[in-house]
Amino acid sequence: MPKIFLFLLFFCLATPMWSQPTTQEQLEERKAKIQLEIQEKEQLLQSVKSKEKSIVTQLLIQKEKIGLKEKLIKTTEKQTKLLSNDIYTNQLKINQLNRDLDQLRKDYAEMIVKSYKSRSEQSRAMFLLSSQNFLQAYKRAQYMKQYASYRKMQGEEIKGKTNQLVVYNNKIGAQKNEKEKLIVENEKEKQQLVKEKQEQEKIA
Repeated sequence: MPKIFLFLLFFCLATPMWSQPTTQEQLEERKAKIQLEIQEKEQLLQSVKSKEKSIVTQLLIQKEKIGLKEKLIKTTEKQTKLLSNDIYTNQLKINQLNRDLDQLRKDYAEMIVKSYKSRSEQSRAMFLLSSQNFLQAYKRAQYMKQYASYRKMQGEEIKGKTNQLVVYNNKIGAQKNEKEKLIVENEKEKQQLVKEKQEQEKIA
């Protein structure tokens, strides 16, 4: 019986954590919802003030509005943190791609030099004609074919990784701009929160 109780307790505590937004889209949706609620509270507050309703009602609405502002700030901070994590992950991928490209280009350059030297010493035709028998000629032809195929594959891999690098650099640039935008936005919200608290003091 105690074990079942502990399991249920853990489940109840863990469920809110599992249900928390984990993507920028979900956080953006939550933020839009909070902003809408803030607008509604502001309209309600203005309505109450114009009708000269009780100070207690005004204070209650203002308190709720402040709570929503604080939620908005926390949500934006979560977005910023999530972006920071994405930027870090993408930077790691960029670093790895740069290392891979450096090695691929080095290998490819050595292959070209080796191919040039081989061609200088002996032409492809002479390489085949100098074979001692048909089997050796066939093996040499296969070797040349595989070598050319490998060179082509290396070239395509370099091209593919270069394209990936461009994509990740563009992505990380956009993420950094978005992060900066969120930081500025949050700073404005914090300043607004200070004003809201001052307004609360005036009402009181």
